[in-house]
Amino acid sequence: MKLIVGLGNPGGKYSATRHNAGRLLAEFFAHSLSVNFLKKKKLNASLAVGELETESVIVSFPETFMNLSGGAVRAMVGNFNIDPNTDLLVVSDDLALPFGKLRIRPQGSDGGHNGIKSVIETLGCSSFARLRIGIGHPHDIADSTAPDKVEEYVLKPFTQAEREQLPAIFRRAEEACRLWITNPMSQVMSIVNS
Repeated sequence: MKLIVGLGNPGGKYSATRHNAGRLLAEFFAHSLSVNFLKKKKLNASLAVGELETESVIVSFPETFMNLSGGAVRAMVGNFNIDPNTDLLVVSDDLALPFGKLRIRPQGSDGGHNGIKSVIETLGCSSFARLRIGIGHPHDIADSTAPDKVEEYVLKPFTQAEREQLPAIFRRAEEACRLWITNPMSQVMSIVNS
């Protein structure tokens, strides 16, 4: 069984923001698998269970705020007896990557991401796969109306131009998830990161 967790913040206020790229991808992927989310209160998460080839897949997102994501991830890992080293993929936004760029790795640091930091601290390990979706950095935007502060930037909705590109980005990210489920990480990295 594989567990894919898309990080984000709950509530309508945050639903279309850059910081919710992971959660939005989880919703996109579940839709492509034709499965629906159920809220699991005891896990602090919403889950959708499906099949890909011969593998059972849980697509989920925490129902907690980003910086508390680790508790929900730990609850799901424990409840479904998931080995984080081989069967957990955490999806998040990433300021360090240009908008729409994807990067998948088998492990790593939190890279300054509070959601990933919470997962690492709560699980007590950093050896779980992560898929990062580039949202760009506000300092890279020539537009003078772009927010200066990173916190403000990540909690702003995607622009109209960005929203038009999201379906194609999420299709590529969904394919990255499918590859991760069914292939060795070295092969997945060579395809997704190129």
